[in-house]
Amino acid sequence: MLQRPSNTLLALLPDADWALIAPKLEAVELVHRLPIEVANEPIEHAYFPTAGIISIVAKAPTG
Repeated sequence: MLQRPSNTLLALLPDADWALIAPKLEAVELVHRLPIEVANEPIEHAYFPTAGIISIVAKAPTG
């Protein structure tokens, strides 16, 4: 079984829940300023950061 990462949310999962989600997790390195989600588009991935900062920037609608 995979070792739990340093993400607090994942670390606090009960063992049974961790066993269900662990096989689906994949470590990725995010590129600086790469958008990970786009407004009004389906969300394809969930991110559980183990280091660094992820921020949300909202843009006002144009028009």
